[in-house]
Amino acid sequence: MWMCIRLAYGVENFRIAGPDSMQNPPFYDIVAKAARPVPESQLRLMLRKLLADRFHLILHREKKEMSVTVLLVAKGGSKMHPTTGVEGPEHGDDAHLQNLGYDNNVHIQQSAGTNGNVRFTFTNASMALFAAWLESSSSVHVYDKAPVVDLTGMQGRFDWAVDSPLVRPPGGGDGAGTPVAADGNTGGVLLDHYKPILESELGLTLERRKAMVDILVIDHVDREPTPN
Repeated sequence: MWMCIRLAYGVENFRIAGPDSMQNPPFYDIVAKAARPVPESQLRLMLRKLLADRFHLILHREKKEMSVTVLLVAKGGSKMHPTTGVEGPEHGDDAHLQNLGYDNNVHIQQSAGTNGNVRFTFTNASMALFAAWLESSSSVHVYDKAPVVDLTGMQGRFDWAVDSPLVRPPGGGDGAGTPVAADGNTGGVLLDHYKPILESELGLTLERRKAMVDILVIDHVDREPTPN
């Protein structure tokens, strides 16, 4: 159920608060088909309706104070450049962000970076999108289970490229349950790895703070769906 809600509403697990019954929810096999080809953003809306109809999911949004990572302009100033709106074919495969509800001229392309890293090239993207990408990217490593909040104050769209640091996959650690990064440092992927890259290449930085964050609160959800 966590996975279904996360997909339907486009949020990470740490942005969802549920009742005790959600601590150990059962797993489900869901087979559903749209009547015609639709973008992923429309499929998400269909999944929300399915969860409401079959599982009687009721939720609301509220703000909660949490530990977050904030995206800021570094002391030396931003090195970002306003967008040209032109993606480069040499920058690799496109993530097709329009399927997630973004404009069809907003792109994230993936290609080979330096030292075996993966390089991501952003075209016509906002700082809010970058914060969301950092949140999603770091949470994959299970080291940074915290929201990323854009506090740069930078309006408009920009073009930039950044390497995604190589990090030891989940399971690596110091034997005491402390995550260990590829270079042996302990701590979060964002602060240990992304922060130096962002400061040197983009003129941006990251800090840990407390902040009010939008979350989804589950008021009710059935453990058993209504019959077909």
